[in-house]
Amino acid sequence: MTDMKNEDHPKNLLVLIDNAEFPTSKASLIETAEENGGTESAIEMFRALPHEEYETLKDVNADLGLINKEPGQQNMFASKSAKIS
Repeated sequence: MTDMKNEDHPKNLLVLIDNAEFPTSKASLIETAEENGGTESAIEMFRALPHEEYETLKDVNADLGLINKEPGQQNMFASKSAKIS
């Protein structure tokens, strides 16, 4: 189980980068999210993105969804003690 707040849901995260110009870098997305008042956990979601460059907002959305779903080490929010069934 994640410790994400409701405002850190992927759809809400996209609001933080709504004014980003694409193509863009992950660093630019992080900066935009910070400027738009993103929470620390929201900023961590952007830091966890697997790619350094993004062509479209759709690409970012796809990767944000993977961060929430992938078990184990690829998911920085997964508990190390969680059992995978």
